[in-house]
Amino acid sequence: MKKNRLEKAFIGIFLAIILVAGVSILVRFLTQKVLVDKLDMHNGFTEAVLFDQQEEAVVNTAALEDNQNDTLAPYYPASAEEANEANAVSEETVGAEDTAKAGGNAVLRLAAKFKSTVAYFEKGITNWATENIAAYKTWVGAATGYNKILRWSVTPRDGYNSVVFLADGSLTTFVGKQDMTGKANSILQLKAYADELGIQFLYVQYPFKISEADPESGTLDFSNQNADEKLDLLRAGGAQVLDLRQAWAESGDGSTAYHRSAFYVTDHHWRAETGLWAAGTIAKYVNDNFAGQIDLSVFEPDRYQYDVYEDLFLGSYGRQATLTLATPEDFTLVYPKFETSFSFPLLNAVQQAGLTEEQQQEMQTLEEKVRELDGSFEMFFDYSMLKRGDYYNTDTYTTYSDNVSDLVYIHNNLVDNGEKVLFLRDSYGRSLVPFFALGVSDTMRLRPDTFGGSLRTYMATERPNIVILLEG
Repeated sequence: MKKNRLEKAFIGIFLAIILVAGVSILVRFLTQKVLVDKLDMHNGFTEAVLFDQQEEAVVNTAALEDNQNDTLAPYYPASAEEANEANAVSEETVGAEDTAKAGGNAVLRLAAKFKSTVAYFEKGITNWATENIAAYKTWVGAATGYNKILRWSVTPRDGYNSVVFLADGSLTTFVGKQDMTGKANSILQLKAYADELGIQFLYVQYPFKISEADPESGTLDFSNQNADEKLDLLRAGGAQVLDLRQAWAESGDGSTAYHRSAFYVTDHHWRAETGLWAAGTIAKYVNDNFAGQIDLSVFEPDRYQYDVYEDLFLGSYGRQATLTLATPEDFTLVYPKFETSFSFPLLNAVQQAGLTEEQQQEMQTLEEKVRELDGSFEMFFDYSMLKRGDYYNTDTYTTYSDNVSDLVYIHNNLVDNGEKVLFLRDSYGRSLVPFFALGVSDTMRLRPDTFGGSLRTYMATERPNIVILLEG
């Protein structure tokens, strides 16, 4: 009898917590979206309800990296031929997937579509609830601390709390085995188009936190195995490949400690120092294989200043693990000691004639940004990310951001070697492209996964002499 009452009490407490959490999420959402965003109310009530969302220097990394609003994208529209190709591929892919998954059965296809829709909304609701629950990080930290007390060390491969602590204390996640055929074919298609335009093409593979020598490689993590398969396919297709995993290993003693030193302990990104090294390594490859004229001395480490900000940075893995388990680490700001001068010219495709009023306003805003950025290497830094504050809401890595979320064209006023390089990059390029720009006349960079325009149109319009695809 006592046992039944105790169980009922626990169930009641649990349901009460869920009810309170649900009500708080709804209240905070309405407060933010209606009272603050729509009615512009800022008073004691709204501040109390949104108490943990009022910090300064809050940055949404996902917004910066994955949801860019490319102002210039409309100036690089897809050709009719390109649009038809995309539609044909899409229809073919969908048809093949439907047939494979549903055996051609319309009912099963409908069920699969319904399942996909449910998964989409489930993810959206989860993200919405996470953003609006009060003191979310505090609750996560408490849960993590509870697991620590219990010595719970089983970590799921995917999903919630998937951060893994390696033997040396580094944080990472595991990647499963993947078929790289489709990815490799897409890259080779891009390379073929570059060939048509007379543009040289280079694929650069950056290293992973887990090396091939780690016991987890090939057992729990397949990052390197996936990369090896992709590189084999690219080489077989005639693409030029630079494997920075091998280059980094050859640059040191080959130990696990040296390999891991390329990365932040609490983050998946490489350090700024590694970005500088990578820029020099790529430049040397360009000189050796593409008859490049890049002065390699600009990448010599002793020509740079290294300002260390102690215990400033908590990386993406660290934020996920919370401060209960993860410790902030040092962050280094690297910049040249020699004279630098850059400008941001508007791209060739941007013409003032024929623009709508809205587009004219957008271009005016962009031109103002450009004028503000013209200057020394310091224009690549967002110093607000170096302020001490909330570890959970400040991503110090985005210090290397060049302050513009749009597609960027960088002109080096002090270099006249005729090199015009387009980087197709992900977030690793943040701490690489600025250093590479020190050695060439013109550097362009964009994220293929977020660029709203046509990459083919962009390449045909801007005519770089080298395209470098940087990815993992």
